[in-house]
Amino acid sequence: MSSTLRQVVGVIVFAAVASLWGCGLLRTHVVLLDADVEPGWVILDYSVNGCPPLEGGALGWIIRVHRDRYVCTSTAPDTRPRHLQVYKLDGLGNKTRLRNKKSYQNEGTVSFKYGKCDVVAFGFWFGTEKSDDLFVAIQAIKEKRRSCLGPDEADQ
Repeated sequence: MSSTLRQVVGVIVFAAVASLWGCGLLRTHVVLLDADVEPGWVILDYSVNGCPPLEGGALGWIIRVHRDRYVCTSTAPDTRPRHLQVYKLDGLGNKTRLRNKKSYQNEGTVSFKYGKCDVVAFGFWFGTEKSDDLFVAIQAIKEKRRSCLGPDEADQ
């Protein structure tokens, strides 16, 4: 590809992304992993009564992740395209940006019925080793959402 054609394609791609972002169609979600967060599934569980709303607004959210890697929020899920920026904090609050496919991977959304709850959660695997085991993430959500079960289901 010639350098002129490459420049034209670059301008078109930049204009398309800028248009999507400017219209609020492409949102940037910033994920801040605390210093003590170890590798594993990071889960954002949406529409949970009693949990705080996410910080942010029309252009994206700021999501703070603590040691257990589980964040619940009363905020409803957003189905619009998103750009994820993941940072690892050190003990002093300084942040280092993590790169997709090297330090985090397998972004996705799951939805399922659990007892009386309709669960919708977003998650990704944090860590350099690979994990496609979504079952582990779903089990972690179920453990946090025990209140969804009725008295007869809780013992199962």
